[in-house]
Amino acid sequence: MKNYQMQWGIYTVFRKVLYFIVSCLSSYVVYISSNINVEPVTIKENNNDAILMQIKIPSINLSGNIYEKNSKSNDINKNIVLMNESSYPDEDEGVVIIGAHSGIGKIAYFRNLNKLNISDEILIYYDNIQYKYSVKNIYLDVKDGSIIVNNYNKKRKLYLYTCNPGDKSNYLVVVAEQKIWNYSDFIFLLIILFSIIFTIK
Repeated sequence: MKNYQMQWGIYTVFRKVLYFIVSCLSSYVVYISSNINVEPVTIKENNNDAILMQIKIPSINLSGNIYEKNSKSNDINKNIVLMNESSYPDEDEGVVIIGAHSGIGKIAYFRNLNKLNISDEILIYYDNIQYKYSVKNIYLDVKDGSIIVNNYNKKRKLYLYTCNPGDKSNYLVVVAEQKIWNYSDFIFLLIILFSIIFTIK
């Protein structure tokens, strides 16, 4: 009888531990969800030309407006430019492609792009939503009027490019990936944990 009570006690403790783990994971998901792509923002208009997006990179103190592709303000000699081939931040597997001048002057928005590091955060504000990106790669590409864009892992990406400071024969390219919580992995984990809880005898 004592042996049975001990086994039952261990089983009860084990179930409580599993419930605790599940509760912690659930709380973590709620926390992550509240910090990814949910911050509302207000995009203002400038000189009657609607701003499509805004970009902020805290680590290099960069902030700028991005205009519609067909806008006269979407000009690299005036502002940060959104390429015609670009997707938008809310598109699955989409790649946002943005360019700007480096060097000096008021339009040299990407003058400090070469100071970015892997894992630095980039914020894009679009359609009243904040999208967070993490820098994954920084490299040079031959300056021939185009850059090579790939999305082999089918994630939402952001490409930033500019003339490489001190070497105008190359583009400096920064590749970032959007931070998105993978709910399918979490649900799969929950199913496994609950299966363990309710199959223990």
